[in-house]
Amino acid sequence: MCVSLGVRVSQPVCVSHTSLPSHRFHRIACSNKLTACLAGLDDLKHQASDVHIPMALLDVVEAGANPDLFLRDLVQTLTDKNQKSNGRVQSIRVSSRLSRLSHLSHLRSTTTSTSTSTTTLPGTQQ
Repeated sequence: MCVSLGVRVSQPVCVSHTSLPSHRFHRIACSNKLTACLAGLDDLKHQASDVHIPMALLDVVEAGANPDLFLRDLVQTLTDKNQKSNGRVQSIRVSSRLSRLSHLSHLRSTTTSTSTSTTTLPGTQQ
Protein backbone atom coordinates (compact mmCIF):
# COMPACT_ATOMS: atom_id res chain seq x y z
CA MET A 1 0.00 0.00 0.00
CA CYS A 2 1.50 3.37 -1.03
CA VAL A 3 0.46 6.58 0.71
CA SER A 4 1.30 9.93 -0.83
CA LEU A 5 1.57 12.48 1.96
CA GLY A 6 2.61 15.41 -0.22
CA VAL A 7 4.62 17.12 2.50
CA ARG A 8 8.27 17.81 1.62
CA VAL A 9 8.42 14.49 -0.20
CA SER A 10 8.97 14.25 -3.92
CA GLN A 11 7.93 10.58 -4.08
CA PRO A 12 5.16 8.66 -2.33
CA VAL A 13 6.11 7.00 0.92
CA CYS A 14 5.59 3.25 0.63
CA VAL A 15 4.38 1.40 3.68
CA SER A 16 4.25 -2.32 3.07
CA HIS A 17 6.20 -5.27 4.34
CA THR A 18 6.75 -6.45 0.77
CA SER A 19 8.01 -3.11 -0.56
CA LEU A 20 10.66 -2.61 2.14
CA PRO A 21 14.08 -4.11 1.45
CA SER A 22 15.18 -6.78 3.84
CA HIS A 23 18.20 -4.75 4.82
CA ARG A 24 17.69 -3.13 8.24
CA PHE A 25 19.27 0.18 7.15
CA HIS A 26 16.66 0.70 4.45
CA ARG A 27 13.80 -0.09 6.82
CA ILE A 28 15.11 2.45 9.31
CA ALA A 29 15.54 5.06 6.56
CA CYS A 30 11.97 4.53 5.31
CA SER A 31 10.66 4.65 8.87
CA ASN A 32 12.52 7.91 9.51
CA LYS A 33 11.17 9.35 6.26
CA LEU A 34 7.62 8.44 7.27
CA THR A 35 8.13 9.93 10.74
CA ALA A 36 9.45 13.16 9.21
CA CYS A 37 6.44 13.39 6.88
CA LEU A 38 4.01 12.83 9.73
CA ALA A 39 5.82 15.50 11.77
CA GLY A 40 5.46 17.84 8.78
CA LEU A 41 1.73 17.14 8.69
CA ASP A 42 1.54 17.84 12.41
CA ASP A 43 3.24 21.22 11.82
CA LEU A 44 0.79 22.04 9.02
CA LYS A 45 -2.28 21.44 11.19
CA HIS A 46 -1.38 24.52 13.28
CA GLN A 47 -1.41 26.69 10.15
CA ALA A 48 -4.91 25.53 9.25
CA SER A 49 -6.38 25.89 12.73
CA ASP A 50 -8.44 28.98 11.79
CA VAL A 51 -10.37 27.18 9.04
CA HIS A 52 -14.03 26.71 9.94
CA ILE A 53 -15.94 24.11 7.95
CA PRO A 54 -19.72 24.04 8.43
CA MET A 55 -20.98 20.75 9.81
CA ALA A 56 -23.75 20.78 7.20
CA LEU A 57 -21.09 20.72 4.47
CA LEU A 58 -19.37 17.75 6.09
CA ASP A 59 -22.74 15.97 6.27
CA VAL A 60 -23.29 16.63 2.56
CA VAL A 61 -19.86 15.24 1.67
CA GLU A 62 -20.32 12.19 3.90
CA ALA A 63 -23.68 11.53 2.24
CA GLY A 64 -21.91 11.48 -1.11
CA ALA A 65 -23.72 14.55 -2.48
CA ASN A 66 -22.13 17.29 -4.53
CA PRO A 67 -20.76 20.05 -2.25
CA ASP A 68 -21.22 22.57 -5.09
CA LEU A 69 -24.99 22.15 -4.74
CA PHE A 70 -24.69 22.90 -1.04
CA LEU A 71 -22.71 26.05 -1.86
CA ARG A 72 -25.25 27.14 -4.48
CA ASP A 73 -28.13 26.71 -1.99
CA LEU A 74 -26.18 28.57 0.69
CA VAL A 75 -25.45 31.50 -1.63
CA GLN A 76 -29.12 31.63 -2.69
CA THR A 77 -30.29 31.63 0.94
CA LEU A 78 -27.85 34.41 1.86
CA THR A 79 -28.89 36.45 -1.18
CA ASP A 80 -32.56 36.14 -0.19
CA LYS A 81 -31.83 37.20 3.40
CA ASN A 82 -29.74 40.12 2.15
CA GLN A 83 -32.55 41.33 -0.12
CA LYS A 84 -35.04 41.01 2.73
CA SER A 85 -32.78 43.03 5.05
CA ASN A 86 -32.23 45.68 2.37
CA GLY A 87 -36.00 45.94 1.92
CA ARG A 88 -36.46 46.48 5.65
CA VAL A 89 -33.76 49.16 5.74
CA GLN A 90 -35.30 50.90 2.73
CA SER A 91 -38.76 50.88 4.32
CA ILE A 92 -37.34 52.34 7.55
CA ARG A 93 -35.62 55.09 5.56
CA VAL A 94 -38.84 55.96 3.71
CA SER A 95 -40.81 55.89 6.94
CA SER A 96 -38.24 58.14 8.60
CA ARG A 97 -38.34 60.62 5.71
CA LEU A 98 -42.12 60.72 5.75
CA SER A 99 -42.08 61.29 9.49
CA ARG A 100 -39.62 64.16 9.15
CA LEU A 101 -41.61 65.73 6.30
CA SER A 102 -44.79 65.47 8.34
CA HIS A 103 -43.08 67.06 11.32
CA LEU A 104 -41.65 69.87 9.15
CA SER A 105 -45.02 70.59 7.54
CA HIS A 106 -46.59 70.69 11.00
CA LEU A 107 -43.91 73.14 12.16
CA ARG A 108 -44.46 75.33 9.10
CA SER A 109 -48.19 75.43 9.62
CA THR A 110 -47.80 76.41 13.27
CA THR A 111 -45.23 79.13 12.51
CA THR A 112 -47.36 80.66 9.74
CA SER A 113 -50.45 80.65 11.92
CA THR A 114 -48.62 82.35 14.80
CA SER A 115 -47.03 84.95 12.54
CA THR A 116 -50.34 85.92 10.91
CA SER A 117 -52.28 86.19 14.11
CA THR A 118 -51.83 89.43 15.97
CA THR A 119 -51.97 89.73 19.64
CA THR A 120 -53.32 92.82 21.22
CA LEU A 121 -51.91 94.06 24.41
CA PRO A 122 -54.25 95.53 27.03
CA GLY A 123 -54.67 99.23 26.56
CA THR A 124 -53.72 99.22 22.87
CA GLN A 125 -56.00 99.71 19.92
CA GLN A 126 -56.14 97.80 16.73
